[in-house]
Amino acid sequence: MPQINLLPWREVLRQKHQRQFSQQTLLVIFCTLFAIMAFGQFIEHKIDNQNKQNSFIQTETRKLDTQVQEATDLRKKRNQLIQQIRATQSLQRHRGDLVRILNSISHATEPQLYLTDLRREGETLTLKGEAADNQQISSLIRHLAQSEVLENPALKNVGSSALNKGFHHFTIQVQHWKLRSAIQHEKQRGQR
Repeated sequence: MPQINLLPWREVLRQKHQRQFSQQTLLVIFCTLFAIMAFGQFIEHKIDNQNKQNSFIQTETRKLDTQVQEATDLRKKRNQLIQQIRATQSLQRHRGDLVRILNSISHATEPQLYLTDLRREGETLTLKGEAADNQQISSLIRHLAQSEVLENPALKNVGSSALNKGFHHFTIQVQHWKLRSAIQHEKQRGQR
């Protein structure tokens, strides 16, 4: 007897399930690909935003670095100007000292005693000159010791003059008390 399938609906149902499975599989694959692409786009968008933020931060950092450098340069210029102002003020305070020193020295000199060199090194003034006799040199030292602006005169060298016969060549070192105190004050300021 021939076999007759009385239930063709099962075959139809199986084919229908296979089609549905295939469709669902394709739909899942399509949704997965779409989700992957969307997630990739989202990540790229986040990376672009982060790169923009990074470039903005770098630009602002460069601007701030420039401003910091300008501030540093201005601070250096300010310090230089302050030093110049202090030097000018110091010169203003002590500009009359040179006149007082020269007046003290001129009042201390006698006839036939003349100075050939006057130098200042720090707080010490060095006087070189020639005198007719040793009494004039001693008198000069006494007058310098009594001066209001000079102190501690010390005779460093005495000898016969090579230029004038009968004259004595001498070297005296004396300190200027206002000048010394001003130099010490400036040194203390510089150490701060």
